[in-house]
Amino acid sequence: MKFIKKILDIAIPRFLDEDEALVEINGNYEIVCPVSGLRPLEKFDAVVTMRVFNLFGWALFPKQIGEVKLWNDYFGENK
Repeated sequence: MKFIKKILDIAIPRFLDEDEALVEINGNYEIVCPVSGLRPLEKFDAVVTMRVFNLFGWALFPKQIGEVKLWNDYFGENK
């Protein structure tokens, strides 16, 4: 089943919305990784929702669709 999901993930182009963890560097936020890929107890500065077009497993044309939320605010409302 996992193999079939991977094949479909690569073969079907589509738009995906994903929450991304951010770290603040010199007053600007930089994307670190998807929130779904974090390990327990990892902590970052903020989170933002991004929309990307997935084509053959590649995330193309990223666009910010949500506001930047501080880390504690994001997990306070998603518990």
